[in-house]
Amino acid sequence: MVGINERGQSVEDFSEYDILREAMANQMAHADHFSPRRSCIHVFDDHIEFLNPGGMPMPLDVMENSFESQPRNPVIAKLFRLAHLSENLGYGLRKLKRWQEITGRPMHIETTINSVKVTFDLQTREVEKTDVAKNVAKNVAKNLTERQQRIIALISENPQTTRAEIAITIGVATKTVERELAALSDIVRYVGSKKGGHWEIKLNNYAN
Repeated sequence: MVGINERGQSVEDFSEYDILREAMANQMAHADHFSPRRSCIHVFDDHIEFLNPGGMPMPLDVMENSFESQPRNPVIAKLFRLAHLSENLGYGLRKLKRWQEITGRPMHIETTINSVKVTFDLQTREVEKTDVAKNVAKNVAKNLTERQQRIIALISENPQTTRAEIAITIGVATKTVERELAALSDIVRYVGSKKGGHWEIKLNNYAN
């Protein structure tokens, strides 16, 4: 698909953003604009939802197995195609289904008589890694002092937390937190700059 870069030049774009743009174009082309409901896009930490008033123009299985398309708003659909912001008729659904192929995360379509919801899973490896860190913190915390357990729990919940924030939360001085973190150096490390960095739990060391 042809996309537009920041200079207004046509470029090939195969990123997940391209698929989300296709979803938005489809949303506007197929929305029932006479419905009292409105099109919505909800962004969550682990997924994004495109909600649209108006049901599918034909059964979903028929759309998946044919190149036929019946946009509810053909003029809007044509404008998006002429601007190279959406696929030709019949290809849009196939484009959306490439989400899992490109990202390794699922895409779901839920339909009713008067609405359509398309959901893209946004969960990343970093989220999965954080979940693992939380589980490790729970399972191995018995080898740490109560204060160290609390520090590990706070870091696993929010890797961007600061020493000062940890100190306020557990009710001690910042220097006390720094001493505890020094004692936990085989388990926890800080990566990056003071403002933009984050904490990492060394899972291999912590699990031993």
